Amino acid sequence: MRTLSSVDRMKLKSLGDRLTNIPLEEGLELVQEISQLMATLDFNGEETLQADVLTQIGVFYGTCSLISEAERIFQKLVKLAIRHSLRKHQLRAESNLAICKAQMGNYHEAIEIWKTLADEETDKVITQNILNNISVGYGILGEYHMALNFAFKALDIAQKANSDEMMLSPLMNLSTAYEKMTEYDKARQYVDQAIFYARKLGNVRRECECLNNLSLILNEVGEQELALKRARECLTLRLRYYAENEHAISYNNIGFILENMGKFNEALKNYKMALKLSNDQTNQASRANTYLNTVSIYLKQNKEDMALRQLDEAKELVQSLKINEQLVRFYGYRSQIYADKG
Repeated sequence: MRTLSSVDRMKLKSLGDRLTNIPLEEGLELVQEISQLMATLDFNGEETLQADVLTQIGVFYGTCSLISEAERIFQKLVKLAIRHSLRKHQLRAESNLAICKAQMGNYHEAIEIWKTLADEETDKVITQNILNNISVGYGILGEYHMALNFAFKALDIAQKANSDEMMLSPLMNLSTAYEKMTEYDKARQYVDQAIFYARKLGNVRRECECLNNLSLILNEVGEQELALKRARECLTLRLRYYAENEHAISYNNIGFILENMGKFNEALKNYKMALKLSNDQTNQASRANTYLNTVSIYLKQNKEDMALRQLDEAKELVQSLKINEQLVRFYGYRSQIYADKG
């Protein structure tokens, strides 16, 4: 162990900054380099720098959907922050741990944690991040008016701060909520603004998510060919920047668009790829949705026995998530099959 020099500080800051918008494999190599350097340094009196770098590593893991690695880093960060009274780092780490819970499917628990943190915090940047998280959580649970409420609160903070970076997340969340509420003109208006800020900021990951949202909106308004093009652009970015299980979201969306185009065999092929790449530890809501989408295809192909087997396979996952929209689809498909069978 050796004392940090000014050169060490500059190098750590430079390496940490490079973790933003970096392809997955390059990022993993960079994290290894940072970790090896940190292991040789004594951070006594430099705990803020240590916390900053750990935050960057944790966020990288989280955005790449490497959830267990992200949890490990943020748990370590919480302990460090408490030990050295780094309140902002502690709050951000606790908020990010709640994101990990949400990514594992525990949305109700995550929302309650975020609400508690939002009530405690006075820093506008941290508060806005938490409000964005709450909006996403409510959106996934199907409580779209609540999602809009918190997204508008986050947008208000961004506008008052006159911050381009803070504008991006609430615009995306507003677009997602309005798309789910079938208000497609508003959804497209907000996603177009979000794409503008993502490209202005050079935020490739957020651009990818915006393209995903845009493809769903285009599909709903009947522009399937353009929707398919945007969804495939999104997949190209996911293949480069995200862990393998995250690719499943794009395959599911491509399948959904193809299903709407009446190309059932191609749609089913993409759904099966999505199920193959996803797992029960991450992206559970998306995985459950893909299961239900395959059931939809089987029913359209009059393959009721296969549809029923797929429902049986998805039953435990759908019921554990307690997402109303998915529960309605699950029991609706099941009752349709039983009715058809007499």
